[in-house]
Amino acid sequence: MLKILTLATATAVALGSGAFAAPRVERVAFAAHGEQIVGDLYLPEDLGPARPRPALVVTGAWMTVKEQMPARYARELADRGFVALTFDFRGWGESGGGRRQYEDPSAKIADIEAAVAYLATRPEISKDRIGGLGICASSGYMVNAAAKDTAIKSVALVAPWLHDAEVVEQTYGGKDGVARLEAAGDAAEAAYRRTGKQTFLPAASLTDERAIMFKVPYYTEPDRGMIPAWRNEADPAFWRGWLTFDAIQPARRLHQPLLMVHSEAAAIPQGAQILRAADRAEAAAVARQRHPVRFLRPRCAGEGGERRRRRAFPRHAGQCRGGRTMSPVTRRFVLASAVFAATLAALPALSTMQSTAALTSEDKTAIAEAGAGIGLYADLREWDRVKSYFADRVTIDYTSLFGGEAATSDRDALIAQWQGLLPGFDATQHLITNIVVESAGNDAVARSHVRASHWIDTRFWTVGASYLHRLVRTPEGWRVSAISIHRLYEEGDRAVLAAAADRVEAAK
Repeated sequence: MLKILTLATATAVALGSGAFAAPRVERVAFAAHGEQIVGDLYLPEDLGPARPRPALVVTGAWMTVKEQMPARYARELADRGFVALTFDFRGWGESGGGRRQYEDPSAKIADIEAAVAYLATRPEISKDRIGGLGICASSGYMVNAAAKDTAIKSVALVAPWLHDAEVVEQTYGGKDGVARLEAAGDAAEAAYRRTGKQTFLPAASLTDERAIMFKVPYYTEPDRGMIPAWRNEADPAFWRGWLTFDAIQPARRLHQPLLMVHSEAAAIPQGAQILRAADRAEAAAVARQRHPVRFLRPRCAGEGGERRRRRAFPRHAGQCRGGRTMSPVTRRFVLASAVFAATLAALPALSTMQSTAALTSEDKTAIAEAGAGIGLYADLREWDRVKSYFADRVTIDYTSLFGGEAATSDRDALIAQWQGLLPGFDATQHLITNIVVESAGNDAVARSHVRASHWIDTRFWTVGASYLHRLVRTPEGWRVSAISIHRLYEEGDRAVLAAAADRVEAAK
């Protein structure tokens, strides 16, 4: 089920500003369908097997190699403490593959899956915390891979090129334009099958109108995309496979946290808009929100200085291309690192020494109910039912909200703390979605997204966060022993917290 979170830029800056040593780059190789893939692994200097880190697969636009835009993103993300892998897809750059310069969506999806599997073998990487960053056309490949590969725990897309049949027609000149490109691709494919030799056209050119990308920036700029490692050729036989590729339907099936960074001024914003509309409809069907999440769209290049608007958006999307204090690319680095920090870096890795005994369906139901039940019954002020879900001792980590340190107390003390605050609100609501349960021997973890809203009259404070509940198996059943809350965004006025506490105190 697609869920898109909302991320405040200030939160992104805070999460993305960690000071790490400069990364080192290791040349690596791994296999995909019998062919060798060559990659660059960007490693923080203080990395080691004693401190496994979250890792990211970073993929670039179509027809590119690892030294182009993926390298810049990978280096920046490694600067922020992530391990980042870039690689050449089969048929491109230094990787193997008999058919060269051929844009093949299905093969590239398989290569992403192979890259994720490779990262999971590295001792310095936490295999439970692997994410994917797709740029431009590879965004479609990344969401396809993530939709079927549960090893990918979080996804970010930068300037995503997401198309289906309808968007293809809008982009390539209607049905007639699409038919012409398919015919050209079919002719090149027929020639290849007949002779065994590929046909090549310029991938990009400012003067040759036969180029796949005619007068397109980046690829034609020597200080950006036109680098020695990139071969400026493409096999036009790719057209039919590309034009019939659907990136939008798989994206709707994503169960992972998803960040989209886009702009109406960028290429084909329709795909992101389709997902946004679908997510809005889903949110409206789930619950009638009193205070919808507001989506801040930073000022976009080419749209005029006056066009800065806030829009409702139910989950996590940042559409940005520029801003007053950051360059467009820097803003994208910060946003991407923030979402990965919130959804990967903050999650504790499961110990490799623990048993991986499978959970039964009854176990998973009980674990999911515990996480959801705490929020529901706290909202209903049914404190005995809240208490029934907790272990005797509970650790709560509010540090992403209020600073300080995680605190451990007995469950009665924790509930007393909540009783000193929550009844002071006119209403509270904890909407919990995307619950994913994983085994850790006799323990388990449940990851989820929560939108917690608190109201006093018309004043409100809402926080969106990723939650991690750690549970222990007891003779009485599964009980929550720890809750970690990692803020993604907040809205409204925090002062209502103090007002609620004052109301409780005054009522005594």
